[in-house]
Amino acid sequence: MRNVPLILDAHGHLGDWSRSAVLHGAAEDMLVSMDAAGIAATALSSFQALETDFRAGNDMVAATVARYPNRFIGYATANPNYPDSLLPELERCFGELGMRGIKIHTDIHRYPFSGPNYQPVLQFAHENELPVLIHGVGGYEDLSAASERYEQANLIIAHLGRWDGIKDEPLLDLVATRHNVYCDLAISVGDYRGFERLVARVGAEKVIWGSDSPLHEPRAELGRVWFSTCSDAEVSLVLGGNFLRLLKLDTWPPGG
Repeated sequence: MRNVPLILDAHGHLGDWSRSAVLHGAAEDMLVSMDAAGIAATALSSFQALETDFRAGNDMVAATVARYPNRFIGYATANPNYPDSLLPELERCFGELGMRGIKIHTDIHRYPFSGPNYQPVLQFAHENELPVLIHGVGGYEDLSAASERYEQANLIIAHLGRWDGIKDEPLLDLVATRHNVYCDLAISVGDYRGFERLVARVGAEKVIWGSDSPLHEPRAELGRVWFSTCSDAEVSLVLGGNFLRLLKLDTWPPGG
């Protein structure tokens, strides 16, 4: 049996989504799944912030964190289609709402990661040493340039846990060699022993566990880590230790 580590879910969502049925998108429903899986806290961005109204969606996340401060962590969603609002909204989210990270979704926003409207977002993350969870980083050159220019921002590539351990994946070179580039594990289907191959490829200290809850069942996402052949120390880093470090915290809950 493994020693039970701190489990932090670095990739969660809140509310309803037009692209998919979300059966348990309310915070209270998510808490049931989290408790069943032993998850201490989940980092949230709201579907509303990603799709229709990023300010209202960010408020929804902040209200949830305020209601359950020890169970949820807030991501501020940055929508590049409203460039004049980006910095004021980030300043509000981190100055007033207590957010701890930034969420970028280039697919939903239909805006490339290399586009100029992301530059103030990444600069803000750089200046404040924030984690940025990115769905859709573009190609190797795009991410390489961003990681060099914004070296104090910690860039987490969402869903790179899909790697099967066999095909060539150039982005993993950046995860392995750049101090500020990480990958998360959120994916609905993983290849057998793919997690172990990922850890061997980039190091356990560069892999962040995330479930994409409530779109995915967190217990299923936990299984390939918990029942892997990796050491307890490696599993502890992946399931919580790495994300805790990126949040610049020593313990969870903070001060606990």
